[in-house]
Amino acid sequence: MKNVTGTSVSGADFFGRELELQRLGSAVKDGNHILLSAPRRIGKTSLVLRLVEVLKEEGWRSFRCDVQAVTTEKAFFMLLVQALETAGIKLPVGYKLTRGLDTVKQQLKGSKAKASGVEVELGGDLTDWVKTAETLETVLTTLPATPQTLIAIDELPIFLARLAKTDKGPERVLSVLNYLRRLRDAGGKRVAWIVCGSIGLDTFVEQRGLSGTINDFQIQTLGAFSDELAITFLQRLAE
Repeated sequence: MKNVTGTSVSGADFFGRELELQRLGSAVKDGNHILLSAPRRIGKTSLVLRLVEVLKEEGWRSFRCDVQAVTTEKAFFMLLVQALETAGIKLPVGYKLTRGLDTVKQQLKGSKAKASGVEVELGGDLTDWVKTAETLETVLTTLPATPQTLIAIDELPIFLARLAKTDKGPERVLSVLNYLRRLRDAGGKRVAWIVCGSIGLDTFVEQRGLSGTINDFQIQTLGAFSDELAITFLQRLAE
């Protein structure tokens, strides 16, 4: 075991979250969408990544998208579509993801975002995103009941906060949140969603009077280790 600060951990470095992992997994398997709330640097991403791997081993199609570097709606929804394809989910006939990504890359510069281990350049000021979002909706609507799918979105509030500062930002934020609600409805019980981040999505929407866009989420919290568990952790590190 290594003492890792500032990045997510996995394997032998993942410690002491078995109960939280079981609770989160049970909620997802029951068909709930989860908003994972916790202070910074307490292990939200590590917990979600472990759940993604556990569910993969159980036959789920599961993946995590880190969207903190995304700056536009089209880049955001393109990243989700790419993650679906990487996870082995078939896209509608005629939808050319590679061509779409090439178009995005030609128009965007700078930042990068990751999905399922694949990195693409994303950014810019594109407003034509509805067609990409509609592709997602079509895919999620037609997914079979098995295997089930988990979509985990990390740092969504950072993307939304950046979007809120643009021209017509509040309207654009509302549009994205409404369409994400639409996508959750499209997936039904076949698709579970987890959202987490260093900024709480519940706080973000409450401050803007948009709580109704996420009232289908079950809120779960992640706290600090108990004193006993913290001591065990330090002993394990010392060994």
